[in-house]
Amino acid sequence: MLVKRLMLLIALPLFAIPVALLAQEDEEEKGHVWSISTYKVKFGDMEDLLEMWEEDQEIVTENEFVLSSRVLTHLWGPDWSIVIISEYAKFEDIAAAQAKQSELYKKKYTSESRRKARNKKQGALVHGHTDAIVQENPKFTK
Repeated sequence: MLVKRLMLLIALPLFAIPVALLAQEDEEEKGHVWSISTYKVKFGDMEDLLEMWEEDQEIVTENEFVLSSRVLTHLWGPDWSIVIISEYAKFEDIAAAQAKQSELYKKKYTSESRRKARNKKQGALVHGHTDAIVQENPKFTK
């Protein structure tokens, strides 16, 4: 009986190692999560909106939950738009990044009336908005 228990104690960790490696492999295969926000703007308003966002760039830079972020501006197509693509390690980091962004925004703009005025100005410059959350498939990453 003692021999069977010892064999079991030796064998169980050996079975656990491949399971742990498979779980890690699955996690790696998932890839990062990306948010894609598209903002419709009028031709004359694009620079004003970009200037506002440039003033707040450190809010994105200081946010440890955002791994990378890109702002793409209209080059050709039917609608004038700005696209923001942000990268996160995992889905849960999106909510954490939003909370951190709110905290940093309030720290930068301590006056609630100033925050409301900025939000109102930005809202007037944006004439439509869509969001998507996607996950990369590392098998197809160049």
